[in-house]
Amino acid sequence: LGAMTFLIIELEGRDENGERVFSGRSTVIVR
Repeated sequence: LGAMTFLIIELEGRDENGERVFSGRSTVIVR
């Protein structure tokens, strides 16, 4: 196996008032 790259993606959503409605983090493995 070759080197694997891990990508960390942070998600953030805001509503019309600019309030944060959700926040999450996901890890993506790229082969």
